[in-house]
Amino acid sequence: MKNRNLVSLSVTFGFLSIAITGILMYFGARGSITTIHVIFGLLFIASAIFHVVNNWNSLKLYTRDKKIGGIRKEFILVSVVLLLVLIGSAVNVGPFSAVAHAGEEFGREEGGKREEGHFPGNNFFEIVNTNETFNGTELQFIIQKSNEAAAPLMAIWVSDSTGRFVENLFVPSRVNLISEKSKNTHRERFEGRMQTVDLKPELLTEWFASSGGIKPNFEGAAPEGNFLLNTKTTAAKKFSVVLEVNNDGVKEIYRADVDMSKGTLYRLTSAESTLLKRAIFEVMK
Repeated sequence: MKNRNLVSLSVTFGFLSIAITGILMYFGARGSITTIHVIFGLLFIASAIFHVVNNWNSLKLYTRDKKIGGIRKEFILVSVVLLLVLIGSAVNVGPFSAVAHAGEEFGREEGGKREEGHFPGNNFFEIVNTNETFNGTELQFIIQKSNEAAAPLMAIWVSDSTGRFVENLFVPSRVNLISEKSKNTHRERFEGRMQTVDLKPELLTEWFASSGGIKPNFEGAAPEGNFLLNTKTTAAKKFSVVLEVNNDGVKEIYRADVDMSKGTLYRLTSAESTLLKRAIFEVMK
């Protein structure tokens, strides 16, 4: 076997792998897609290094013109263009930032158009797990926020048939902060500029009054976008699920009464419903 053939085939396969996964990530895919992208990216780098070593003499011809003894114009042009793109991307200049996020924003919008009653794929929804050590009934939520909800405080809990608090399902201990210059929390987190602070329980008045300020059950802040919540409850047969949202002082309460003998799919509803496009959950029997 020839080393040159092995390197060329490895570079080609690595390129196809990171190209396909890169496109999927551009439109919002995460999870295993990210892992595949990173692993094959590292393999691609290793293969590319061998490729450069094996073709070093040829590459030198691309940079210098033997006839005039100077640097080739093509090399200067490519270097300048790539340098400008690198700088523009690093400082988030408008056009570069818009292009970088256009695919994922499109994917997030498309994700919201899926048929109701069926949980969309994980590509456009962050997955959150709570109450994993509980022995109880599994609940799977899909929470889809509206454009009005920039970085809302959120709490989801269970109460019994008499209205008495049972347990938290999803209460984050941290809160996202967004700068005054930008109201796009998704972009701020993507660019590593998102900051969080400790939750002030009294800002979630309904949950605070019901639970007595019991400790949150999720370390971190709520996802800045849509998310899937996998959790468990010790409640059985009949109970209520309550969701409270506080977005910059605008508060909404969503509720669903569960009767496990009558169905498994439920919608959390509110009189206002301006902060959430959709809040549904399924009882997993």
